[in-house]
Parts: sequence; structure tokens; C-alpha cells
Amino acid sequence: MAAAGDATLVVLGDAHTGKSALVAALAAPHTPPPHAAAAAAAAALDYAAVDLGRGAAALDAPRCTTHLYTLHTADDAVAAALPYAFPPVDDGRASLDTLRDALLVVVLDWRTPWAFAAQLARWLPRLHTLVGDATSAASDADRAAMRDARAAALGGAHGVGAGVLDDDLGVPLVVVLTHADAIQALLDDRRVSEAQLDYAQQVVRTVAARYGAAVVSTSTARPASLDALAQCVRHMLHGVPGMPDAAPNDAAALVVPPGWDSWSKIRVLDAAFDCAAVGGAWARVAAGEAADAFVDAYAQVLPAPPDDVRGSPPVTVADEQAFLAQLYAQQQALGDAPTADAAPPDVPRNVLGPPVGASTLDMPAVVEALAAQQHADVREERAPPPAADTPRRVRPAPGGAEARTPGTPGTPGAATTPKQTEVLHTVRATD
Repeated sequence: MAAAGDATLVVLGDAHTGKSALVAALAAPHTPPPHAAAAAAAAALDYAAVDLGRGAAALDAPRCTTHLYTLHTADDAVAAALPYAFPPVDDGRASLDTLRDALLVVVLDWRTPWAFAAQLARWLPRLHTLVGDATSAASDADRAAMRDARAAALGGAHGVGAGVLDDDLGVPLVVVLTHADAIQALLDDRRVSEAQLDYAQQVVRTVAARYGAAVVSTSTARPASLDALAQCVRHMLHGVPGMPDAAPNDAAALVVPPGWDSWSKIRVLDAAFDCAAVGGAWARVAAGEAADAFVDAYAQVLPAPPDDVRGSPPVTVADEQAFLAQLYAQQQALGDAPTADAAPPDVPRNVLGPPVGASTLDMPAVVEALAAQQHADVREERAPPPAADTPRRVRPAPGGAEARTPGTPGTPGAATTPKQTEVLHTVRATD
């Protein structure tokens, strides 16, 4: 346990899991000392000197100045800088004396519970390597002493409780599950089930118990969860009294103090859960073996949904200027292509219509349509009127008199025969 100003807190986790928001909620940052800032830049680690006792959750807490480092990826090129958070570094190996006064935080994200196994398999073996390679005047003896001190601090000894402290690093560890407010949305959208969420929590707790680690769910929308984490961190790193009470039943408000968990408590969620099988599978991962098998077995119960955005391939968006240049070239090619009704070279051409400045009445199709319409009108005028409306003569009747149909001139009461112009006028009116 470190004295004020000597402690080191390292926050590890994949990108976009909420590490920055977590750090901001935990501590009031100060300007880093020049030598520490230079070391952080060289080591590719984010660094800040923070006072864990001055966060919003602990206005009356004692001063707990801490060197805080954040590592955002487990990629070898970047994670190789992790030992530099524990100076003095000897040939790329951390100092056990600095590790003795450190706290490690591994961040997982409740928005993607199907990724928990893969994230644990990326980060925790790297911590095994960090501690196993660390140096001191008597490295092996110091590592053993650190493990014994850790077991004593948790009120027990190695071998007490199956699956507890089996992979003890001798360095306190907290597993933080951020964005706990996303749990309800996952259930509402049916992307996961209650049973799958219980399984995710049980796997994390089973692995954490092997390190004597604390497990805390947090949400920026729920300040009490951040208060619980701050209490846990201050107690484990600086010995400040006050550890939050255990709350293992609600995943969104989960609090498991360090060394509190056991297989019997983990099985309360689901009695069919096989803690021994999961613990045995993790033992092989911690030994540097069968990480893929552990992740695959987890995915059999909690696979990633098909619409997992984080698992989708990235979409490459073309540069805006390059896209516009390509579009302009295509338009130029279309404008230069010869067409059957192409305008003369000296007449501007409108891509969507006739030549610029030309009347639409000059278009051949329009002229032909107008001529056809005029021809139809002329034929209509010359056509004889319908038979039903035209008076007709019949053959003369015997005796020389003309027989007429009813309503023809010469018949009493018949109307006068209309002139030809009147007939045409009548036909036009009916049209």
C-alpha cells in the first residue's frame, strides 16, 4: 500500500470502452511534472498526476496524489510501453518496487458483453508477463512476498476457497464494467437475454476471483456507481477506510469487493454454471495456452449479434476532392460524346434539353407533332357529317312525286332543310 504521492494507477482497456470518462469521474487532474510527461510521451502512455481524494465522490477525503497512466490498446507495438509506468525500467522490464505500490484496472464495456472473454484474454496475460518480467534486487523472493501480502490483506491465504487467488499477481486488480446503463437497452432490443447477461457476469467474476480482484459496474448516468468505484480504488491503493458493500444481484449496480467472491456466491445467479470448468479453462489462458478455446467456448453461449457495429468491417469513405474530380471527369466525358441530335459546335448544349438559347418549338419532334395535328383537323372538316344527322334523299315514288322521310322539307310539320354551312357549323359545335 503506497504512501501519498508514491502510488501508481494504471487503467487498461480497448478503445472506446469508457476509460477517459472513468478517469475524469474518479479524479481531479493536475499538471503532470515535466519529467513524468516526457516519460509518458516516450512510452506511448497517457499520463496525469491526479488526486483520487478530491473527486466529486470524496470532497472530504484525504489527499491521495497518484501517478495515473492509461493504455488504450493491447497491440504489441503500444502495449510494450506498459513497463514504463513502473520505473526505474531495466531493459524494458518494470520495477517490482513500483509495482508493489500500484493498482491495475482492466476496463470492459457492458455495451458489448459478448466481447468480455476476448478482452480478458488480451489484457490479463499481459499483466502476468508484466509482473513475471519485473525486476528487483531479489525478484523471485519479492514476487512471493507480494503474493503473501496480498493474500493477508484479503483476510485469507493461498488455497482457501476453491478458485480464489489461484492466479494472484501480488498486485491489486479491479475489473470495471462501464456503460452499465446499456444493459436495459440490450434486453429491450433482444440482443441478449437475461440468462446470457448472468453468464457474462459469472464468467467475469469467476476469472476475477482467481486474482482476488474487485468487480464494479459503472455508469456516468448513475453517480453512485462511480462513488463505489472511487471508494474501492482509494481503499485498495491508499488504504483510505471505507470499502463499498457487496451488491452481486444486479448487473447494472454490481459491486464485488476484492477477495469477497467465491464459487458458491457466483452460482447464486445460475446453479447450473460450472465455475470449475471456466476456472480450469482460464488457468490455461493464464499459462499462455488455449486463449482461443476459452473465447470460443464463451461465444457458444453469448455470441456477437449480427448487427454488432464494433465487429463490422470499416467503411472507407473516398476523399471529397477526389470524388468531385472523378465526377467532373465523368461529366466531361459524357458532354464530349457525339449524339445524333448534337448541337452545332458554336451553339452551347444543355445536357438535359435542347441547345441553350434555342426555342423548344424548333425541335423536330415538336414540329412533326404540330403538322400531324393540323392535317387531322383538315380531314375532320372535309369528312361528311354522321349519318344520323344528315338528311338523305330516297328514290322518287311512283307518280313523279318525291317521297320524303319524316321531318324532311315538303312534309307538313317538317323543319326546313339546313344549308351546308349550317351543317358544318352544327358539326363544329358538337365537336
